[in-house]
Amino acid sequence: MKTADKTNIFAICDELDASGIKPTLARVREALGGGSFTTIQPLLKEWKDQRAAAAMTETVDTPAEVIELAKTMAVQLWAKAKAQSDTELAAVKKELGETISELKAERDEAISEVKRLEASLTTEKKVAEGLAETLKERDKEIADLRVNKKTLQERYEDLLYIQTKYEKVLQEVGELRGILSQKK
Repeated sequence: MKTADKTNIFAICDELDASGIKPTLARVREALGGGSFTTIQPLLKEWKDQRAAAAMTETVDTPAEVIELAKTMAVQLWAKAKAQSDTELAAVKKELGETISELKAERDEAISEVKRLEASLTTEKKVAEGLAETLKERDKEIADLRVNKKTLQERYEDLLYIQTKYEKVLQEVGELRGILSQKK
């Protein structure tokens, strides 16, 4: 198997062409003894392009009038092609200018929306921070109230104990009065 490089492929194409056989991907690949179509195809195209260019450059005696007429026609053709190209280019530039203007307007609108959202976010952050601070204060108040409740609960229990003691003392005083009044 030969290497599928430019030298080998060009040589095979030249041999096939000299034999009167049109070089094709399959024939070149077969002559190489294998190879990838993706490797052979661009080189086969290059060989064909070189052959076509060589065929076009073969000199033929062309009358001077034909050459002058061809030059004149080429100049006229070029002028018309350039004018058409300029017209199309101006239309494309105009369309691109409009598209750019639209895109800039959309960009500016998006930037404005981003700024509005950023401002809104800043405001919302401040509100959230304020609420967090208020929540901290409320939590502290609740903690203080719990401490106060516990203190009040303890005082209430102390007062109940004192009341119970007072009632016992009153009862004992009453009993003592009863005893004293009986002794009199």
